[in-house]
Amino acid sequence: MYTKKQKVEIYAVFLLIILVIELFMAIVLQKGFSAYYNSFHHLDWVLPRYLSIPIWSIMYILYAIAGASIWIKRKSFIRKYALASWVIVIFLNILWPITFFYIPLRILTPIILSVLFISLLALLFYSFLASRLAGYLLIPITFMILYLLLLHWTLFIINIQVI
Repeated sequence: MYTKKQKVEIYAVFLLIILVIELFMAIVLQKGFSAYYNSFHHLDWVLPRYLSIPIWSIMYILYAIAGASIWIKRKSFIRKYALASWVIVIFLNILWPITFFYIPLRILTPIILSVLFISLLALLFYSFLASRLAGYLLIPITFMILYLLLLHWTLFIINIQVI
């Protein structure tokens, strides 16, 4: 098992990893966000842009704490699957906004979000088995991804252009 100092270091490393990812996403998406955001017909329930940054920051912090709390558990197959699911979910969280803002194939984002949601459910399952704290921290993230999944499928459907 880990000492208290080692646990603090693990949490710090996970927070640092997430901070780097969030900064990368902010830099990459800054240009595409404004330009592409205005090209869609929007729904009334689209999250306002001024709320996006704090909500995503909180979500990424929750991801970091959940990942670290899984990491500090003793080695097992459940921990291994939970960490693998965590990495997949983080990767898909990086991928979907890039596809939304920079790849003109509009069906790609809802498909990636569908895979992300399924992966997140697997992460949620393994997290509850490995660390209750991680499982509880992932619940609000699951609802946010479900919201995004519904939003992007709806945006795709209402913005289909008949050729």
